[in-house]
Amino acid sequence: MGRFWFFSILFLSISCQNKVYNPLTYEGKMLEWGTGGGFTGAVSTWCLLDNGRIYKSADNGKTYEEINKISRSVADQFFNNYETLSLENLSLNEPGNKYYFLTMKKKEKLHKLTWGYKELENKVPAILHHNLMNAVKTENK
Repeated sequence: MGRFWFFSILFLSISCQNKVYNPLTYEGKMLEWGTGGGFTGAVSTWCLLDNGRIYKSADNGKTYEEINKISRSVADQFFNNYETLSLENLSLNEPGNKYYFLTMKKKEKLHKLTWGYKELENKVPAILHHNLMNAVKTENK
């Protein structure tokens, strides 16, 4: 009888655990953004998964910590904006001393935009970057 209760409790504890996501192994769509350079050369990276989870990395993407979660519909809006605004067709690799970046990852496909050398003529990447930073600050975990 004791074994029954032990295995019942073990089964319940395993089945009630939340699924753990990791941007390093995630197979869905991801948007990464961040800043780098400046006096220290440090890079700060944030990552939005298509399920709404937001992660931060302070070690150039080697490890991530979940810091926030936004609704799936808000996450979808960010991914749709990237595609609708044709950022996938934009070529932008102009880092400066302090730079900003946006990266879309879909399965094996990667598209990165980097700027900071001069003011952007097309402000859309900077606006999306700014909106993503606001999402990190305003939504709750």
